[in-house]
Amino acid sequence: MVLEQYLVAYLAKDSVLTSWHGDKLGTYRILSTWRTPRSSVSDTMSSVECFVNGVRYVGRSAGVGMVICAKRSPRQ
Repeated sequence: MVLEQYLVAYLAKDSVLTSWHGDKLGTYRILSTWRTPRSSVSDTMSSVECFVNGVRYVGRSAGVGMVICAKRSPRQ
């Protein structure tokens, strides 16, 4: 789901950002990763930068195959 101010998508292999159905929406880049030892979902969390139709979104995700909820970045 891509809205003007928000993005909900999935991280696929090779920096591809996809919809639930696997359709390519854009690309992403991992900015940083840290350990989350108390999480039952993943042992790491990452800060992610996404690009869809030239618009930059930033958010967090637990990694490839997982969802990302991101906000449109004020810095394009």
